[in-house]
Amino acid sequence: MSDTSWGEKIKFIIWIFLDGVERFFTQNKLLKLLSLALAFLIWFTVSTQEQGDRLLQDVPLRVLHSPTTIITNVIPKGVNVRVRGPLAVINDLDPEGIEVIVDVSELDPGNYVIGPEQVDHIPPTVEVRQIDPPYIPINLERKITRHLPVSPQIVASRLPSDRVVIQSAVEPPTVQLVGPESKVNRIERLVTERIIIPENVASQRAFWVDVVSPGQHMTITPARVKVTVTVDEVVEKRIDHLIPQLPRRVWMAPGTSLSVTLRGPRTFLDRIRSDDIIVSVDVAGLSRGEHEITPTITLPDEFRDKIRVVAIEPRSLTVRVR
Repeated sequence: MSDTSWGEKIKFIIWIFLDGVERFFTQNKLLKLLSLALAFLIWFTVSTQEQGDRLLQDVPLRVLHSPTTIITNVIPKGVNVRVRGPLAVINDLDPEGIEVIVDVSELDPGNYVIGPEQVDHIPPTVEVRQIDPPYIPINLERKITRHLPVSPQIVASRLPSDRVVIQSAVEPPTVQLVGPESKVNRIERLVTERIIIPENVASQRAFWVDVVSPGQHMTITPARVKVTVTVDEVVEKRIDHLIPQLPRRVWMAPGTSLSVTLRGPRTFLDRIRSDDIIVSVDVAGLSRGEHEITPTITLPDEFRDKIRVVAIEPRSLTVRVR
């Protein structure tokens, strides 16, 4: 057989193949499209009807409670849910898009163990088979509100020895504390976070600081307060010609007086006067006769925690008990 004969046969075979392909795409197109759609529908129906199980882990848990109550124990953030349904549906489920609900909104304060039964945002073709844990302990308490004063926690250790904090003011002076009744009723005062006074602070400076929460399940409003701190120079002041106050039956040489040296913030030392200082002697239990007694210096209440006595001259007085 010649090469020309074989070439003709190959051309004929290729023509038949191409003609068949052309007929497939050009003849009875509607019927073929319907067949293809029917095949897809059958496949989809079979695949979606195939049932299976799946464990959804860490499904968010939400507890519904009355606005007048508060939950005081730790509730798990998520639970595990086992579901059954069409494989195509359960395989497409996102645990973050589902929610398990525990409703205690109608319950009075107390301790309960509740089984979660409501699962939201799950397709109707899917069955919930199991929730783990099956029971959730819940402690409900009455929620109360109190307005409490705030004390600043001031750390002045960085200040040089000749400077001292003399005043601090909190604004607002009280804040609102909301929480469980058993805990809120035991608190009388709140404190701020620590305020560290820098070494080179000016005479007055304002700090915005957080109020420290006294425990879990409590909210503070406002959560931040303004604390204005006043710093003053520490100086000394000498006050002379102080006359001791003598009890009955006690005699002292006429014209006897003493001097005291005080140390404290300049603001307070500028205000104190000799009339504010009481010099006394204690002769209780002493027999008649002459005695050497160390005098006692008493400062007014407003100065007592701010000013201290660093020297008394003379250190002792001669008195006669009659």
